[in-house]
Amino acid sequence: KVVPVSLDGGGIPDYPHPQADDGAAEYWQVVGVPSIYVVNHDTRNVYPVAYGMVSMQQLVNRLLMIKD
Repeated sequence: KVVPVSLDGGGIPDYPHPQADDGAAEYWQVVGVPSIYVVNHDTRNVYPVAYGMVSMQQLVNRLLMIKD
């Protein structure tokens, strides 16, 4: 499940109605946008995956490295 959060209130074509940032960016210490995190639903562990623009291959490689 993807939960888009917008820092400026704007959306993008794939996610035109994101949630407003309610402090999540500060809590997760977002250092750049876009930022991608994976959250384990069962354990609630949060894994930062990418900050800024990354290639699809970089994204796949980073996701494959997550061990929970």
